[in-house]
Amino acid sequence: MRGLLLWLALLCALCRADAYIEEQISRLLSGDPPAVRQASRELHNLRADALPALRSALRRPLPAAQRLRLDTTLRDMIVELVLEYQTSARQAMSVVDAGALIELEADSLGVVSDSLDVDFGRPSHWPSLRDSNYTDARDALTGVGLIVTEAVLDPYLWAGTGLQELQLDLLRELEPQLRAALSAPEELRAAFLAEGPLSAAWLQQDGLGDLDQQAWFEQVRAEVARQYVERLRHPEPAERELARAFVFRLDTLALPELEAADSFEARRMLQRVRFGVSDVLYQRLGHSFQGYHDLPAPERRALVDAAARLGGKEAIGCLRKLLEAEAELSIRLLAAQGLVRQGDESAIAFIENVGMAELLQIPQVTTAIYMDQGIKYLKIQKYARAAAEFLKILKLDPDNEVAHYNLACAYSLDGKLDAGVASLRRSVELGYDDLEHLRSDSDLDNLREHPDYLKLIRELEQRD
Repeated sequence: MRGLLLWLALLCALCRADAYIEEQISRLLSGDPPAVRQASRELHNLRADALPALRSALRRPLPAAQRLRLDTTLRDMIVELVLEYQTSARQAMSVVDAGALIELEADSLGVVSDSLDVDFGRPSHWPSLRDSNYTDARDALTGVGLIVTEAVLDPYLWAGTGLQELQLDLLRELEPQLRAALSAPEELRAAFLAEGPLSAAWLQQDGLGDLDQQAWFEQVRAEVARQYVERLRHPEPAERELARAFVFRLDTLALPELEAADSFEARRMLQRVRFGVSDVLYQRLGHSFQGYHDLPAPERRALVDAAARLGGKEAIGCLRKLLEAEAELSIRLLAAQGLVRQGDESAIAFIENVGMAELLQIPQVTTAIYMDQGIKYLKIQKYARAAAEFLKILKLDPDNEVAHYNLACAYSLDGKLDAGVASLRRSVELGYDDLEHLRSDSDLDNLREHPDYLKLIRELEQRD
């Protein structure tokens, strides 16, 4: 009897939890801004527990505005889980054996079909991770079906050093689900059509399954893309907004249908997809990159520079695509530097993975990368790491006065006063002469009483 009562109590608790999740989903779909914000926060807190219910809600016939709100919430939650998975796995790996994490070549991820035909073996250190916290995030990701594949197959999320083995680990876990789904193709087709980009990422892979299944994938791939391309001409603004968002996220999957469509909306979206121009970036630039390759080099350079300066985080995808599509070296260099300025943490890995490692040999690119990383380390009070980044610059460019000045700041903040004054003097010798900034820069406060600092100030005053 006691066991039965405990079981009933647990069942009641689960029912209350399910009812609470459904209540939050209803508030999310309500359209009332305060209710939507509160519901979004609650669902994010529930995270893995809420994902199955959110996925079920996605299958309902919803108005476009509600569908987009639900899809955006799901996507954000899944990306957060991916980042948690990466962070917790790296932490666990650093305890087990940081040097054992295998970084695969870029082309080892190119064809997910391999995951259907090859039995991947995990590195010998991998079982040790089974007991770590990273399994919670991994199990949450693999427990809700194929809606996680947009994030799992997103190359931008996995371009960082050592992340590719973690990505393959998730693909191994998802493989049985896709195999099982292929045994009920009509149900899988309905899922792809209902869930849009969240699960349709599988359709972008070539060679899935046998020849008959490949033909089926091609057919469904075209059907998924077509339904959203056709909605680009819908009379309702909300439907067109949904269509633009989904076509943009389908990326290359949508290109054949966009190329075949005969409408202004499709032609404009074709350029935006090719060049990674999101709605936000389009609004900031006022340009969809229509006719980009026909522009003379100075105009292309100005457009890339505008994307890098005005785009913020929205420019990262665009700058990556420009790195791949642009033939002019100076413009590719500008795009690479823009990636670093926008805080793209995987910029170096991406530049290497797309076969442009030669850009990393150009001093301007590596200097910009190291400078950006060093300044970020200063901001988070990692002074020794900041100094290491500035020293990398000086190894490439010993006469870089800005690097010497920033190195002086790092040494000052780290309590290395003699080294700080020496770096500051070298910066001045190379041409740094902003006495007003030097006096007011709080990063140099620890040097103010040093005799050599006082001597340097007197010398600069005499120059004036």
